[in-house]
Amino acid sequence: MKMKQMMAAIMAGTMVTMSFIPTNAEEHEPVTLTIVHEHSEEAAQSIPSSAAFRYCMELYKESHPWVTLEETIIANSDIQDKYTALIAADELPDITYVKYTWLENTAGTGMLVDLSDYADPENYYDGLASTTYEGKVYGLPNKYSVYNLVCYNEKMWKEAGYEEFPSTFEELIAADEKFNEMGVDTISLGNTAKWFAVSYFLDALAYDYCGEDWVNKIIAGDSSVAWTDESFVKALQSVLDMVPLFNADFNMTDDISAASMYMQGKAAAHVVGGWGVSTLESMSEEYPEVWENTRVVLLPSAGGSEDYLINACGAAEGVSSRLLEEGNEEKLQAAIEFCQTISSPEYAKYCADHGTTTPYKTEFDWTNMGQPFADLGNVINNTEQTGLNFNDYINDTVKMTIQNETQSLMAGATTPEAAAANIQAVQEQVFAQ
Repeated sequence: MKMKQMMAAIMAGTMVTMSFIPTNAEEHEPVTLTIVHEHSEEAAQSIPSSAAFRYCMELYKESHPWVTLEETIIANSDIQDKYTALIAADELPDITYVKYTWLENTAGTGMLVDLSDYADPENYYDGLASTTYEGKVYGLPNKYSVYNLVCYNEKMWKEAGYEEFPSTFEELIAADEKFNEMGVDTISLGNTAKWFAVSYFLDALAYDYCGEDWVNKIIAGDSSVAWTDESFVKALQSVLDMVPLFNADFNMTDDISAASMYMQGKAAAHVVGGWGVSTLESMSEEYPEVWENTRVVLLPSAGGSEDYLINACGAAEGVSSRLLEEGNEEKLQAAIEFCQTISSPEYAKYCADHGTTTPYKTEFDWTNMGQPFADLGNVINNTEQTGLNFNDYINDTVKMTIQNETQSLMAGATTPEAAAANIQAVQEQVFAQ
């Protein structure tokens, strides 16, 4: 009963969106909150989402002078291992990193505070799917990515006879013949990290062939659908159909090298995520003509499907349930308000003003940043249907199997049917445990 009363009091005193008007510190007891994150000052120099995080963290400090943030900053590459250890030891910091694939072991074991009353899902691109477990919200997102984009050299495509980029997947596949005659690759791809091919086109093809309901069920582990369903096998076959479009060494090339290949004019297009536009811009001084002729569109849909923008809120901030203990009222409210600050209209505005995407819905007007950024903003603003990226919503073991099987398929080492069977076998094993 005391816990419910405390949460009711916090809810009454905490707004869903923050105004950042400084509060008189004398009204509050000094509190210290622990937080483990990857947003160092160095990271903020080159990673827009880290810059946005630190910007809003400073806003929070200004409006919460009674709060001391005890920060542990680690590299992004170490986040998974660090939090795996913290979760196993039940030692989450007061303000904690939240990922969808961890929710069963965090929210499901009572480690996180229910934040359902502190955010409106309608304000977020993924409807807070990334932080929802059994109908309750356990984190407020601060990372957002879009994936199934194609950057293409408009001049080169016109030289090949295309006044516009192909509007269907089938037309895109047929275009390969033209660029073979011109002696260039149709699309540059770097897939050494394995997940690129899944995020850039397998996800979108799954929505095209299987539909949104199927994808939602497969993510949830619903046994009424399976990876071996004919529709998903068709999606895998379409991945195989794309292979001739790519540079021959795509499985041995990283994403930066593939971007460079495109900017050097060795490929007519390049598959990217939203961040990839900034990567191309970083090379624009050396290759100004290619940059000036670069346009950005969604990967064309297959099988007559409507367009889906594949997206994910890859990380969020939540609150350790230890702060629900009696006597932690000030700390609990301060922690919740931190999560709101890092996932707010102010955060979204900072991201939009600096040419990067945000989980909190906003309008992207990047017309003054060059045509590629203007195109990217138009894609996000005007694509009605969004789809979830497997890499952020599927069980980690199943996810790695999808990535490995997709890479093997593209290398000619397996078939769509065999790849689907292996993915399904691993999923059944995981859910049987």
